[in-house]
Amino acid sequence: VDGVRGDAVMPDLLGMKKIISPDSLRRAVKDIAKHDEGQSWVGDMLLETLLPVVRQGPWILDVDSTVVTVYGKQSGSAVGYNPTKPGRPSYSYHTFLIGGLRLPLDVDVRPGNESHGVHSTETLWRLLDQRLPADAQPWCIRGDISYGNETVINGCESRRRDYLFKVKKSGKIKALIHEFDNADHVWSDAGQGWQGREARAQLLGWSAERRLVVLRRHHAGKDKKAPMISQQQSCFIAELCPDDGFEYAVLVTSLIHPIATIAQFYRDRADSENTFADLKHDWAWGGFTTHDQDRNQLMARFIALIFTWWNIFVRQLSPTAHREGHVSRPILLHGVARRVHHAGKTILRITSLHAKSNAIMAALSALTNRIKTAITKTATQLGASKPWDDIIAAIFSPLIAARAGPPPLE
Repeated sequence: VDGVRGDAVMPDLLGMKKIISPDSLRRAVKDIAKHDEGQSWVGDMLLETLLPVVRQGPWILDVDSTVVTVYGKQSGSAVGYNPTKPGRPSYSYHTFLIGGLRLPLDVDVRPGNESHGVHSTETLWRLLDQRLPADAQPWCIRGDISYGNETVINGCESRRRDYLFKVKKSGKIKALIHEFDNADHVWSDAGQGWQGREARAQLLGWSAERRLVVLRRHHAGKDKKAPMISQQQSCFIAELCPDDGFEYAVLVTSLIHPIATIAQFYRDRADSENTFADLKHDWAWGGFTTHDQDRNQLMARFIALIFTWWNIFVRQLSPTAHREGHVSRPILLHGVARRVHHAGKTILRITSLHAKSNAIMAALSALTNRIKTAITKTATQLGASKPWDDIIAAIFSPLIAARAGPPPLE
C-alpha cells in the first residue's frame, strides 16, 4: 500500500479519490471478514469472473487440497498432515479448479487436521447446487485419494455428475489385486508404463457396486530398468507395493471409457499441483499471516481473485501457454506510465524497462486494439453480451475444448 500511495496516475484512472493507509486497510479487512456477506462478496466476484469460461462447453472440476504451514499462534490452525514440516500447525486449503486451465473457482480454508476431502463437501455441494447455474455445471468431478469415499461419491451420483477418484487401500482392494496377480488374467496397456484391469465391486461402507480400474507398473525398487516417475505419473504413486515387483493404484469412476483413456484422464489431474505451486510461491498463499481464520479465508480468496485476473490478462498475450508469476510479472510490470491529455482524450503512455521492451510493447498495443474493438462492437449492438464475456470467450474457448478431458459418452 505504501508503495502505490504516491502513484498519481493509476488511482485517477480507476476512479479512486485516494488510497487508504495500511492500518485503515487492516481494520477494514478485519471488519469485512467477520461477516458472511463479506466472505460471499469476494467469493462471488471470483465466480462471476469465470462464469463466461465455464459456459464455453464441457469442463472438469478438479478438487484438491494443499498444506499451508504457519508459524506462531494463529487461530484455526492445527497440527495435521504436513509432509514438509511434520508437527507444525497448518491450514488446509481445499481448492476447486477448472481442470487444465489453472483457474480457481473457490477456496475453503480449514484447519490442518481437516485435510481429508470429506471436510470440503459442504462447500463443494453449495458450489454445484446454489452458486453455479445450470448451464455452467461441470461434466465430471476429479480428485485424489481423499475424495474416493462414500460421502463424495454418493453426492456426485445423486447429482448425476460423473466422477473419477482414487481409492485407498482396504482388505477388499488387496484381495482384488491378489486375485488379479493370477497369470490367467490379461492386463491391457494403460500408457506411461502402466497396465490396467477393471472390475465391479462394493467396498465396505459403500451403498452400491461401482466400477474400479486397477492399474499397475513395475516397481522401480524391484526393477532398475523401470522408467523414471514423471510429474503426471507421480499422482499415481500407490500405497500398495507387494512383493511381486509391481506397484498399484486403484480408481473408482462412473465413466464408461476404455482403461487407457481413464488412466490418462487421471494423470492429467497432476496439473492442479502446478496451480498450488504458483499460488504458494508466487502469489503469497504460503507467505501471509493473520491472527484469525476469518481473515485468512478472506485473503486466500482475494489472492485467488487477483491470481485469476492476472492470468486472464497474460493469457491474452500468451494464449496457448500458462505463464507463472515469477516469469510474467517482471516482463509485464517493469515499466513507467505517464498520463497525457490530448484532443479531449486521456492517453496512457507506458515505457517498458525490460530488455525485450519492443516485443512487449507490440504485444500490449495489439491487446489494446483487440479490447477496444470488442468494446466498440458491443456498444453498437443492442442485446449483445457484455464486453467481458466476449473477451473471456475469445481467450478460453479453444482451451476449454482442448482440455475438457475425454468426450462424455452416452
